[in-house]
Amino acid sequence: MKKCSFYSLFANQCLANIGDTLYIVAVVSSIYAITRSAFISSLVPTAITLSMMASGIIFPLVSTSVSLTHILIFSQTAKVTFLCPLAFQLLHLGNVNITLIFTMITAIAFMDGFAQPAASSLIPSYVEKQLLAKANSLMDGAFQILGIGGWAGGSILLTYFSPLIILTLSIVFASLSVLTMLLMKSVPIVHENERSSVFEKLKSGWKVLIGIPLMRTLSVMDIFETFASSAWISSIVLVFVEQVLDVSTAWWGYINTTFMIGLLVGSFVCYVLSNYVNQNPQKLIVLGALGGAITTVFVAVNRSPYLLLLLSMTVGIFSELKSIPQTTIIQKFLPASTIPEVYSAINVIYTGTFALSSSLVGLVSQYWGISKVFFISAGLLFGVSFIAYKNRDKLSIN
Repeated sequence: MKKCSFYSLFANQCLANIGDTLYIVAVVSSIYAITRSAFISSLVPTAITLSMMASGIIFPLVSTSVSLTHILIFSQTAKVTFLCPLAFQLLHLGNVNITLIFTMITAIAFMDGFAQPAASSLIPSYVEKQLLAKANSLMDGAFQILGIGGWAGGSILLTYFSPLIILTLSIVFASLSVLTMLLMKSVPIVHENERSSVFEKLKSGWKVLIGIPLMRTLSVMDIFETFASSAWISSIVLVFVEQVLDVSTAWWGYINTTFMIGLLVGSFVCYVLSNYVNQNPQKLIVLGALGGAITTVFVAVNRSPYLLLLLSMTVGIFSELKSIPQTTIIQKFLPASTIPEVYSAINVIYTGTFALSSSLVGLVSQYWGISKVFFISAGLLFGVSFIAYKNRDKLSIN
């Protein structure tokens, strides 16, 4: 039953991933086509992350009374419901209400804010501890394969079809993802704070992140890395393609695709070396952050679109070499009763930081130049590698 539930969760997340990729392609391209503004385009991930942060904050209240599988079903069904009126708005691209589009984007992201910590919390319930590194690598690897197809396919479709067609496909995949959850076993999570006050439930995950040195270190690293990763948001890459590389928007899809190929390669390496990941996560975390920093410096000074394809793939590889060991550490270290609340707090940190950083990189790119964004990203990744190396003993979880 565990195996069946894991593969159902696996299928659910894969289908949802494809739908999300196509959805972002449709929305970002539509808003940029209307406004021609890097700053307004960068507000798309800002709106998404702020909304996800809001739902992440209240997630502990829901997870103590509703099973994680039911949270997934409700959130993804609601997301499909909101995607339909968004598609109606894009029927006439030249006459759309930007405010209404952002309102619906916010509603969709609010539902995603419940789905992400729920799905992440279910993995340790369906997989034995010694197989967590393999499971995380398998999940990430599949996401990248489908993401590659989503970005490449979305970019190609954007050449021949309207954003409405792409968004309709997104709705189809999102609907299929809901059906896969019917085979997932409901996992009752034992909460020590079931009778606690609302405030105690809300702060339960934060107490773990702040009170435990290992989790506190990982949280600081996440903040730095989230700021760094904002250089690779879709709207920034799109502007980089047009303004710096001076090539067609098709390269937007190529660069996103090679980045995801790098993520796929990195997850495959972690899958093959899962025993090494289990025994030496701290070494891979340091290597991933340092390698990503050095490669991002080359991205900032490069002006060749062909070389950028290789560099973006390399950044993706190093990103996975860091993120998979870090995820495995959290899942092995924390007891099942605290994982949902901790993942909720982690998502709030991520979404809040990403919302702020997305706005900042939009302003930096518009007033200081797009290359400055990548120099700042590289500096932050150097900081992550230093923190990881300094705290390598804390990260040695076997």
